[in-house]
Amino acid sequence: MSIEPLIAIDTRELEGDRTGIRRFVINLFETAAQLDFPFRFAALSRSEIPELANFEKRVVSTTIQRRPHALLEDIFSFARAEVESRRAGTPWRAFFSPYYKLPYRVSVPMGCAIHDLTPLHFGSGLEQRYFRRRVAHAVGRADSILTASEHARAEIARHFGAPPERIGRFAHAIAPHFDPTETPGDSALRQRKGIESPYLLWVGNRSPHKNLGGLLDAYAQLDASLRAQYGLVVNLDASALGEECDTRGVPEAVRQHIHAAGEVTDHELASLYRGATLFVFPSLTEGFGLPPLEAMACGVPVAVARAASLPEVVGDAGLYFDPRDPSAIARSIEAGLGDAGRETRTRAGLARARQYRLPEVMRPVLETLETLAGTPR
Repeated sequence: MSIEPLIAIDTRELEGDRTGIRRFVINLFETAAQLDFPFRFAALSRSEIPELANFEKRVVSTTIQRRPHALLEDIFSFARAEVESRRAGTPWRAFFSPYYKLPYRVSVPMGCAIHDLTPLHFGSGLEQRYFRRRVAHAVGRADSILTASEHARAEIARHFGAPPERIGRFAHAIAPHFDPTETPGDSALRQRKGIESPYLLWVGNRSPHKNLGGLLDAYAQLDASLRAQYGLVVNLDASALGEECDTRGVPEAVRQHIHAAGEVTDHELASLYRGATLFVFPSLTEGFGLPPLEAMACGVPVAVARAASLPEVVGDAGLYFDPRDPSAIARSIEAGLGDAGRETRTRAGLARARQYRLPEVMRPVLETLETLAGTPR
């Protein structure tokens, strides 16, 4: 079968920092390569993405016109790119957005992934209004909608009136290098970062829903002897961590046991996971929740919030707590550091993580794209 014409993919997210959506796009291309997907992709971004060279037989990089705001690109730049591709004899068969931002003037069938509605709950008033309008446009315009959890599907249906049966499901995949086997670089990384074992680990950003403040409050409630034995490592830089500690009023006696690991690559993140005694994830909401799965894949027990999608993703492999109750978080940490059940949870976590490997978890996305490409407008 000919692999032309193209399916256009918005790859602007590959230009920035490591994000879940960035990982989703790379996993999409990886899965297409593994399953011999019968179409090529037009990867649409503002500049060349070196990482896409890994998929040169499958991906055609296309530069769209850079504009002052992403919304203007969505209105004008993608429409122009579609016309230019058609004139070049490589018309798009479909368009897919890896998030809720859909073009306004593209003529082919379109699909999108709406991962969560977090900005609707935690954004400023302006952010909420913008997000609501963009998601409403996506829901109304998309021929196919995908999301990664039943929780997210129910939220999209409730807030935007999309019938649940119209929203397809996929799962995020754990990259192969997240595994429990220690590598020579693991201890070297931790030494370079000044991290001493044993330690608790938190991975996230400073968005309010990640609830680092709640974890800091919980850590301060632990017995001093327990804090002395188990430090807390977070993947923020020292300045950001200091600001968070100042905001929560964390005493100096507690701060001395909290370590800022700074920005890390994906492979360095795996090293941090493998060195941790317990991974703690207190998010107030998640559309999926990949970090606990990555930690479990590295052989680390997890304690997570009983909130949003996390119970359906982690299953019976984790300890749970109320993320809005620091005392509950502290009790869960204490239980997770104890010997009872630790080995059982580790085995359950490894088994759970094996369910989230490529290519199977991303197969529904490719099936959706193939359906879109065969749907005439």
